[in-house]
Amino acid sequence: MGNWSQLKRLYLYASGLKGPIPDAVASLENLTDLRISDTTGIDSFPILSSKAIETLILRNLNLSGPIPSYIWSWPNLRRLDLSFNKLTGEVQDIHKAPKFTYLAGNMLTGNFESAFLFNSKPNITGLLPCAGPITCKSYQRSLHINCGGGTVQITNSSRRITYQADNIEVLAATNLHMERWGISNTGDFTDDTSDDDTFIISTSLRTSGGSPDLYKTARRSALSLVYYAFCLENGAYNVKLHFMEIQFSDKEVYSRIGRRIFDVYVQGELFLKDFNIKEEANGTLKPVVKELKAVNVTDNMLEIRLYWAGKGTTFIPNRGYYGPLISAISLCHSHDPLCGGS
Repeated sequence: MGNWSQLKRLYLYASGLKGPIPDAVASLENLTDLRISDTTGIDSFPILSSKAIETLILRNLNLSGPIPSYIWSWPNLRRLDLSFNKLTGEVQDIHKAPKFTYLAGNMLTGNFESAFLFNSKPNITGLLPCAGPITCKSYQRSLHINCGGGTVQITNSSRRITYQADNIEVLAATNLHMERWGISNTGDFTDDTSDDDTFIISTSLRTSGGSPDLYKTARRSALSLVYYAFCLENGAYNVKLHFMEIQFSDKEVYSRIGRRIFDVYVQGELFLKDFNIKEEANGTLKPVVKELKAVNVTDNMLEIRLYWAGKGTTFIPNRGYYGPLISAISLCHSHDPLCGGS
């Protein structure tokens, strides 16, 4: 590849390749779009020769050290994603950051908020979704969220359960703080031809299974979607995650071959690897519930993170059809037999 002197775009999402970026590739002077993610062996920041780069994605590569200062001087840089590495040091010239900048999951320092004062365009994330002290007047033993939809009441064998509304639209980098839970969304659909990303989707088609109101909507993300439940009573919890593929269709031949693949972490531990909703449910518009029991809560907080690791299709049936998607969440303390959950 180092001999491809006219190469402008290089995408290596979860390619399986290992080792550092060859110097000959980093020296390509006509690159405008370089995207490498979810691989190992790179470690240090490459010295890139091209001054024409518009998009640079070096995500989840285990990069360490500071962000090179020369990046901020690139005149054409519009998108910078260095999230989920081990970058350290103070971010210099943050006011020069491009419109779409993602630095989440690093150990960087600096006055990030000042960037909004000097330049209102950057969507810079990396802060906790619940920044600042959290004061809990009381502690809860259950939480039910209707992801992407309004308030829904579901009746099961033991009681009626209210799933809280989660229908506030977010931006590509948003931390949303509710009374007892919050959301952190990171990433924009870089291959979407529309001007605005939509992170809540819905269907008017008839769905199968019980509790159809839970599956009419879903919240999705282009990269990372984190739900935080706080002010929880400490102890063991049963976690139920509700999924349904409502963006692909089995009735359309081209859409049928679309594959949405992502990972799910609960309390920082991998729960679902290369999860494919359609495959698990044996089709689209069919519900699937994944349950994890005895999840330990020791600091009154529980974290659920959905992460796109670069796998699956991204252009089928349309550009931007990828990334994690979830329909509902149910948390119940193990010692609360009446909590239930659909």
